[in-house]
Amino acid sequence: RPATVNLPVEVGSPPGTDTNSLNVTDLELLSLKDGFASIVFGRADGFGHALAGQGSVKLGVVRADQSNSFADPLYVYGSSIEVADYTAVNRTFQTGSNITLDAVGDITIKNTFLTTADLVLYSEAGQVRQVDDGVDAVSREALTAANLTVRADDGINLGFLQVGTVVTAVNKDTGDLVLNELNTGGDIRVLDVRQTKVAGTGRITVTAEAGNIDIDTAGTGIATVGTGNIVVTAAGTLKAITVERPVTGTTGNINLTATGTITTSAVVSTSGAGNISVTSSSAGIVQGADVTTAGGTVTYNAAGGIAQNANISSGGGVIGLTAGTNLVMQDGVTTTSAGAAGTIGLTAGTNVLLSILSTGGTVSVTATAGSITDNLTGEGANILGGTT
Repeated sequence: RPATVNLPVEVGSPPGTDTNSLNVTDLELLSLKDGFASIVFGRADGFGHALAGQGSVKLGVVRADQSNSFADPLYVYGSSIEVADYTAVNRTFQTGSNITLDAVGDITIKNTFLTTADLVLYSEAGQVRQVDDGVDAVSREALTAANLTVRADDGINLGFLQVGTVVTAVNKDTGDLVLNELNTGGDIRVLDVRQTKVAGTGRITVTAEAGNIDIDTAGTGIATVGTGNIVVTAAGTLKAITVERPVTGTTGNINLTATGTITTSAVVSTSGAGNISVTSSSAGIVQGADVTTAGGTVTYNAAGGIAQNANISSGGGVIGLTAGTNLVMQDGVTTTSAGAAGTIGLTAGTNVLLSILSTGGTVSVTATAGSITDNLTGEGANILGGTT
């Protein structure tokens, strides 16, 4: 770190070297041997984050042969941090050690960035983003890590991921939170993804281009306390979404879309007028926990069957379930839309097995090529509605 606190630091001779910065060259870094407890650039404050008032850091590549730039855990602190790209396609950042990039302001990753270990990205008052600058004519350069933890103040935009697990992704103030797993990355496991500003409008988007998404039981789920939408999409061939921890919003919509089966064992809910949509374009929907909205709509669309094994409720919005094959309500579960304006519609390509539908408005049940059957134990009513 420089003796002058606010002097910029350049690591590994990045392109566009500034002569007014402290430049730790690639040749100097090559002299470092394996075995350090850690390698640190910049200054941390008493809380373990980047010290305010220090200079920016520009991170280059130590070796041009796509081998590891560092052999030991790396910590980089700066007012802002840029991972620089090169015109030469073989100059990419790689390491087998844990990495922490911690900035007061923005963290911008322009180059391929790979660690086989864990990566922490922390921006106290800025955003964390990948930028496709195209200087090497290579687009969508991947950020690869075993486990990713990222926190920002003004948005997270990581569109080119190859990570096994998103341990934490938290945005504290303005901006969207975008996590996209590349088709080369495959499946992604999500533990804790949150927008934490009550007045915030930023959305949450989690996408796997060709993989399954598991909102894993080891975490806390996906949530926003602001008004932004939550969109979770598993693309590719028969790729599934598994919801093992809650997905919760307020007045923004929640959309779960997969080509494969969507299975829920944790609550999906909006506390306001946010709509909830669950769509499986090539398979079915298995609901194992309650789905609720205070005032929005609930819509299920499945190419295959729908198994409703828990309650669905709306504070007066439209509830519509459409299955390509059977639509089965487990004995005792309810689908409820409160008030005279509530509407419930069930449509199955083959059979409908009913438990309890309840609304003060209209109820419609259609079995296109099959039967409608009472699946409720006892002699209680299956349909409680104003108009049937």
